[in-house]
Amino acid sequence: MRRDSELIRRIVLNVADSNEALNASHWEDEENSHKKVGYHIWLLKEAGYLTASISSADNDPYYLVIVSQLTWEGQDLADALRNPSVWDEVKKRIAKMGLDVTIDILKAVAVKVLSEQAGLSS
Repeated sequence: MRRDSELIRRIVLNVADSNEALNASHWEDEENSHKKVGYHIWLLKEAGYLTASISSADNDPYYLVIVSQLTWEGQDLADALRNPSVWDEVKKRIAKMGLDVTIDILKAVAVKVLSEQAGLSS
């Protein structure tokens, strides 16, 4: 998840900032294949962070993926990941863990860093 955390952040922030549904192809590039993007959208949907329609066809489980909006939890995740200085610190802490992390751990680290930077941490 360490290397995929950038993709997750992009998906969440793009959906948060969009007034319309987004197709998975919006995030496909040299580093992020159709399958990888579809899989991460599916993970975010299953974890309750966004609503999406995922259709399979022609042996492709992510044939058509449309992301419509973030859930309440997804909006919290977007708020935690939005600030660049928070994101830089989150990446450092995840790298120090030396292991893959779940979306929930990514969110927990981001919320902790955000709280610390806001002076709300004890």
